[in-house]
Amino acid sequence: MKHSLQSAMNYIVRSRPFEVTIFLTSSCNFRCDHCFYWKELNKKDELTLEEFRMIAQTMPTLERLIFTGGEPFLRKDIDEIIAEFYRYSRPMYITIPTNGYLTNTIIEKTESIMKKAPDCFVNISLQLNDLGEDRDESVKVMGSFDHLVKTAKELSKLKTKFPNLGLTAICIQTSENEEKLQHIYDFAQNELGVDNFAFSIVRGNPRNPDVKNINPRIYNQMCQKLLESYKEKYANSRIPLYKLFLTNRELVYEYTHKTLVQNSYQIKCYAGVLRAIILENGDVYPCEILMEKGDVFSIGNLHDFNMDFMKLWKSKQRKEIYRQITEQKCYCTHGCDMMVNTLFNRKFPFLVIKKLFS
Repeated sequence: MKHSLQSAMNYIVRSRPFEVTIFLTSSCNFRCDHCFYWKELNKKDELTLEEFRMIAQTMPTLERLIFTGGEPFLRKDIDEIIAEFYRYSRPMYITIPTNGYLTNTIIEKTESIMKKAPDCFVNISLQLNDLGEDRDESVKVMGSFDHLVKTAKELSKLKTKFPNLGLTAICIQTSENEEKLQHIYDFAQNELGVDNFAFSIVRGNPRNPDVKNINPRIYNQMCQKLLESYKEKYANSRIPLYKLFLTNRELVYEYTHKTLVQNSYQIKCYAGVLRAIILENGDVYPCEILMEKGDVFSIGNLHDFNMDFMKLWKSKQRKEIYRQITEQKCYCTHGCDMMVNTLFNRKFPFLVIKKLFS
């Protein structure tokens, strides 16, 4: 009840982040063509468990936390770090994207996380940009696809023990896989048995720049197929919240497609006020896209604020950066940003009400 009240107040006041993405490590065992973080991978400047604990103690109540990398499961104390943030921030949702290669480690650590965060919905998101040998080629690791399938099956078994564990397939459209998206979706649903299929567009400055040459028409077609599948899945649902979920997805797809086609501003961005990025070395940015622009959009490093996140968040630098984002009408097609931007859009409640009576 307390969490719900704080969330409702934040929807109005917007004084703290709704969602924080935390890079646990820059270490990675893959070399993905679409990776936007490839220049920073495998550097050793990482926060310690004690430093993460100090940060967690200063964090506000959060709705969503994303723990990423690199490959987050290469961080041996991933479960201990997440336990600290769960203890102090009490997030409703935790998401951990992974390439799925380290099956035994992923299962062991996921089970530990479920025990340490019993009242939180934990979502393990498997990167599925391609199938079979094509997937191995795109990530430059032989056998990667077989490892992912094994991990998915073991996670499915674990779900029977933990009802608050979810399994998602993350698919990012690139020029290399866009003609195979329907096959990838069918495989994720029929063979992996995922609960959710997260679909978005390649972003940033990837290792292979050619993968950004995507077809907006294919993106739109795939989005419409996904929306139809959601409507069919929830057709007999008596839970009104599914309308909120569906409306948010529709708007995310719509605004992303318009941004992609027109290459222009479509919707107010809340990065730097409702979203934050904490890198593995303590640097804080408003979002992953502006992170690539370097110090000009850096809010600061937590070492300079004695690991006090809210002290940094209330700084003049953070407010100045958010002012620039707003005045410059910053825009992108990143799915996480679009989700928050649509959810907190002033028109969103009215669109949900319209859906409830349609």
